[in-house]
Amino acid sequence: MVPAAVGAEPTRLIDGNQLNVEQRFFGKSTPASKNWTKLDLWQAATDHHRIVQAFKALYGGKWVSTGASKGGMTSVYHRRFYPADVDATVAYVAPDDVVNDQDSYVAFIQHAGTDAQCNEALRVLQRHALYRRSALLGMLPSRA
Repeated sequence: MVPAAVGAEPTRLIDGNQLNVEQRFFGKSTPASKNWTKLDLWQAATDHHRIVQAFKALYGGKWVSTGASKGGMTSVYHRRFYPADVDATVAYVAPDDVVNDQDSYVAFIQHAGTDAQCNEALRVLQRHALYRRSALLGMLPSRA
């Protein structure tokens, strides 16, 4: 069991074991060659797949993948390319940005939800928050 001070939330919730993975091209995991062609979603997912293969015999119970930002994105793509590797995925912040000429985020938000009144109330709330941004930001430290 990983101590709560260093364990991720899912590890603490299920009283499980935890393997921490440094992503390829991050920190000390940057190869000398810096061959950026090896930095893609499939390769990151395959790195995690190989780790699961290596440790599954030692840890025979259920497996949960998790992560935030790059780790969250990688856990989602690991699940996509190797769905049998893990029993659950908890992705905290999993960006899926792509370069394209379409503003798909705005289009999605404009058409999300089935309750027009709720959607309009959310837009009004967001607009008011932006108008009061400075005041709201000033309130955050005392509430953190």
